[in-house]
Amino acid sequence: MSKFVICHMQKFKMRDVKGLQIHNQREKESHSNSDIIQERTEQNYDLIHDKEK
Repeated sequence: MSKFVICHMQKFKMRDVKGLQIHNQREKESHSNSDIIQERTEQNYDLIHDKEK
């Protein structure tokens, strides 16, 4: 199984950060990306903000 990292570097204003977090963590119910497999979303993890379950 291959592992990879996606790193997107871009300058943002502070007012945009919350919206980016909501997008990246998929905290909204509606998703415009049809390639998202909802059953696999629980397998995602965050290297910095992940908490023990």
